[in-house]
Amino acid sequence: IQERSARFTPKVNASFCMARVWNGGQGGQCPMMPAASGFGLCKTHSERHAAEGLAHGRVDGTIPLEKLEEFEKRAKNAMSPSSPGSPAARSPSRTPRKAPPKTA
Repeated sequence: IQERSARFTPKVNASFCMARVWNGGQGGQCPMMPAASGFGLCKTHSERHAAEGLAHGRVDGTIPLEKLEEFEKRAKNAMSPSSPGSPAARSPSRTPRKAPPKTA
């Protein structure tokens, strides 16, 4: 699990909360400052950890297996040519719409 988790682990910054976040399925680190008595977690993640645990784990640890499988599924789908966000899935005839001009 540790090797598989590494793919979704950002470069850890000890100045920030140690909670791992979803970050669009790429994994990331919570950008909040750690709480004084939060064991490296911000107030929100410290409270959540006490109540229900951290769904994505800590950036200095592994991702819980069920969530790791979600990260891997998201990564696999993101690489698929038929995934909604991939360039191959977009119709070449569709162009982004421009906002209508503002009238005073």
